[in-house]
Amino acid sequence: MIYYTDEEGIYVSQYLPSKASFSIRGSRFALENCSGGDISPIRKFRVQAEGGTSCRISFRIPRWAKGVNRILVNGEDMGLSAQPDTWAVLEREWQADDVIEISLPFSLEFKPVDEENPDIAALCFGPIVLAADKMSLLDGDMEHPEEWITCIDEKQMLFRTAPGHVCPYPQAVRTFRPYYKIPVMEWYFMYVRFQQR
Repeated sequence: MIYYTDEEGIYVSQYLPSKASFSIRGSRFALENCSGGDISPIRKFRVQAEGGTSCRISFRIPRWAKGVNRILVNGEDMGLSAQPDTWAVLEREWQADDVIEISLPFSLEFKPVDEENPDIAALCFGPIVLAADKMSLLDGDMEHPEEWITCIDEKQMLFRTAPGHVCPYPQAVRTFRPYYKIPVMEWYFMYVRFQQR
């Protein structure tokens, strides 16, 4: 489910560290996601092609990627329109050790649990679901969390609300961290409730 192929080339659906080999019009072609294991807004791919293979490589641009997305080949910006929920298509003659860099900046976004409960939501940072340290009733603009939730540790991806947004305790704050980093047997709260206005 990471790569797909057809007669035109390769489709990259997921951005997991991986390597796959293909036969493109009779030529051997390999594509490696060499970004490492950490989740990052920048993913790097290395091409291995026999002699120079012309084909199309299409990258899925996720729905959450609403920032200034860029795709570079060997350091050169390709100037592609990489819009969310589309495929960004690179078509060229590929050489061995060509490097493709996909930059999809992360941003904060609240995602409601369902349409019937728009006041219950999870906070996401790009593709990463964040969980709160305590049960919360929040009072803040759901559409613009960046105005009242800030990053306090970039390496650990820790975020904290500003005072005045936890009901009914205006002095309280809540801390959010990646769900996948929460230890076993430790309490967390993936969904928070918003005070209805």
